[in-house]
Amino acid sequence: MNSADEAPLEEMPTTGGRVLAFAGFRRSVADLARAIDFYVEALGFACESLICTDGGAPRCARLRLGEESIELCEWAGAEALDVVRQDTSVASAGFQHVAIVASDMDAALSRLSRLAPTPISSGDAVRLPASAGGVTAYKFRDPDGHPLELISFPAGTGNPKWQRVQSNQPTLGIDHSAISVGNVERTLAFYTAGLGFALTSRQVNSGVGQDRLDGVSGVVVDVLGLTPAGVETPHLELLGYRQPAPQPRTRHVAIEKDPSDRLVWRAQDVDAIVARLASMPRLDAGGGPAFMQLGAGEWLLRDPDGHLMVLREAAA
Repeated sequence: MNSADEAPLEEMPTTGGRVLAFAGFRRSVADLARAIDFYVEALGFACESLICTDGGAPRCARLRLGEESIELCEWAGAEALDVVRQDTSVASAGFQHVAIVASDMDAALSRLSRLAPTPISSGDAVRLPASAGGVTAYKFRDPDGHPLELISFPAGTGNPKWQRVQSNQPTLGIDHSAISVGNVERTLAFYTAGLGFALTSRQVNSGVGQDRLDGVSGVVVDVLGLTPAGVETPHLELLGYRQPAPQPRTRHVAIEKDPSDRLVWRAQDVDAIVARLASMPRLDAGGGPAFMQLGAGEWLLRDPDGHLMVLREAAA
């Protein structure tokens, strides 16, 4: 029987603070102007603001698509992004994609093709079987190698908001971010018992369609849908690859120097969440402490697989 220090994460308490809703997404880039052009011209985002540092040239840009926003930040020293680029195969613990909803997949792909992104998927967009949600999807990379996905929901599937949205362009907003994980049960407990997410779906995807979507052969992957306590979309997906075998991160850096993607979540009682997570065993995925306070009611965290997130106290 395990000692108290080795108690399974699923036995940890769920009282106290919890994540309420998606608040944004931060992605590091080598060339801010190039990245803005791609997200605006290929995906339909609108640039809302440029953020300067020390009175110099813009270093970050806030972009919006529908109700969701992302922040692109130029990372000093392009070689730092090698940490991200080395961990972007679908089964790597560093893999994380953002899923952008297409109301018209053909039009969205036509617009995307004009900027010739690097594909992840093999061939055209893939229609998955009903057992895998029946969605049509296509995975690709932005100019910095970050994974992205276009996804289209047939009538009666997905969050109802995507059926209600009226838009004159083929992309609507962000549905979820998906992260690859090495140990599904450990990471599931971190997000549910630790952060207060709810497990709302769980399935195993495989077959020719999944192979084409991921651009590799013989895929078998557990797909778990997790929703925050307040607003269920955008949500989080855990991807637990059985085949190909999960790959640990190849390089580790200190949390404050890590240029990996950062999901930003609004939360209730952030300090209580951090205190609860600090009591959980086996949190550190390498690179030192898994927590860093950014300010009052705002923390940068690293999950058991090394994925980063920011927890931000929700306004009272």
